[in-house]
Amino acid sequence: MAHPVTKMTSAQLDVLQKRIDLRREQIKLEAVAAARRKVEAWLAESDLSLQDILPGRAGHKTSRRRTSRQPAKYRNPANPAQTWSGKGRRPVWFLEAEKKGVKREAMEIRTRGGK
Repeated sequence: MAHPVTKMTSAQLDVLQKRIDLRREQIKLEAVAAARRKVEAWLAESDLSLQDILPGRAGHKTSRRRTSRQPAKYRNPANPAQTWSGKGRRPVWFLEAEKKGVKREAMEIRTRGGK
């Protein structure tokens, strides 16, 4: 006897896959909730807090280092709305301008103070 999946269309298989993915996510969420209830019950019985077990990490995820936005140092001569701070990867417009012979200094944004 052939399995019913072998007779399904591509669209039917897509629908089935979405249902499977949703069910897997639901099972995971249920497992996390059950584990959380067990941990909370154990903490209550032990008269401990999550802070006691994991100092400095309880109640929040690890924080990422915040980076401040750098001021623009270069401007695209063809499109002044496009700028680059000079940090990180060079943008495509910058590379293309250099290939065309535009000097890096010509794309620098000059401020009133002389630079």
